[in-house]
Amino acid sequence: LGLIIVDDDRVTWCGGLGLADRKTREPLTEDSLIRLGSISKSFTGLGMLIADREDLLALDTPVARVVDPPPYDNRWADSHPVTVAQLLEHTAGLRDMSGREFDFNRPVSLDEAFQVDPTSRRIAWPPGHHSSYSNSGAGIAAYTFETVTGQNFEDYVARKVFTPLNMHTATFRWTEALEKRLVTGYDTDGKTRIPYWHQLYRPFGAVNVELAEMANFLRMLLGDGAFDGHRVLSPDEVRRMEQPRTGLAPSIGLAFGYGLGNYAFTHAGFVFHGHGGDADGYLSFYAYNRELRRGYFLLINAFQNRTLRRMRSRVQDYLVRDAEPSFARPAAQPLEHLRALTGTYRKATSRFGEPRGTVTVHLKNDRLWLVRGEKREVLLPLDRWTFRRRFEPVATTAFIRHEGKLFLQGPFGNYRRKASSTDQ
Repeated sequence: LGLIIVDDDRVTWCGGLGLADRKTREPLTEDSLIRLGSISKSFTGLGMLIADREDLLALDTPVARVVDPPPYDNRWADSHPVTVAQLLEHTAGLRDMSGREFDFNRPVSLDEAFQVDPTSRRIAWPPGHHSSYSNSGAGIAAYTFETVTGQNFEDYVARKVFTPLNMHTATFRWTEALEKRLVTGYDTDGKTRIPYWHQLYRPFGAVNVELAEMANFLRMLLGDGAFDGHRVLSPDEVRRMEQPRTGLAPSIGLAFGYGLGNYAFTHAGFVFHGHGGDADGYLSFYAYNRELRRGYFLLINAFQNRTLRRMRSRVQDYLVRDAEPSFARPAAQPLEHLRALTGTYRKATSRFGEPRGTVTVHLKNDRLWLVRGEKREVLLPLDRWTFRRRFEPVATTAFIRHEGKLFLQGPFGNYRRKASSTDQ
């Protein structure tokens, strides 16, 4: 494993434990070259945020206005066009890549990548409604940037993001020399080597970097956009990265969710921001809490999700060890209003295949309860439409009335209530 801990702009731990390669017995150290997987989306989001600042490509630009034809099929194009921001926040209505796209394993340009399986990029629900994870979005966003500006997106991120952060080894691109330097990735048994994965769209997951350089990225985020005395982002730009602006829940003011390659989650009563990564043989995660001024980056070179989750939990416990959480106080709501939110909600999105599954919302002892299978959780109202669960410090869940329908969105997914007499 590789681990970085940052506390109040000081790197208090940076290094590795165990082996980078079982065969050579080479240790994993702070100088080891690693793969980030989907953490790459954070750097793609940063690049697009800076492009918006420089008036190269606005985040709210409809893709079909500047790319003709766009590399997707949107039957809602007239009423709900796909925007760059939606692609980055996973609200464009895309399911994830197909098996053919995931298994494609040689480096190609974005234009060539779109030819592998065009049928996978059919917009499945109206853009701007639901956040549902899709790796295709980062590729389409980068392609839109290249089409509009005539610049290579990976070169742009290198100039505008990696260089200001002194991340001089960071790159989206593969070379034979780079692959020879990389920490070896292993399967779930920790012994079977997994070959290098050439992600079809490099902006979604291809960044390779020396472990120690990830500390610079964490320090910039904890510094509200400042790093070593200069500004990479303004505080407002950091908020834009961290908070979703597209989708139904953000439209009624919910700030919790997936932003520009950066998402919120809670642990022990605290809100963290960050992102995880999977690069076939590598699992990684970074997270931080700016109020505590603490953050971490963690990587293991075996495909063991349970192991990474347990390590993350231990590190996060350490970061909040001497802090007291603060919970937003519930705001009483009329029982008639709460009763109007009850019912059975059907899943509205699915990352792969058709949506399946339901949840139930019911009223008991004057409280609203969410039932998912065997799990029952109370929903505490913070206003009429936003709620938190018991151990969450802020609003994470929203009910939204939109176009005569009632939707439920939260960390557990996107749902639409089955038709009832109150849906008018």
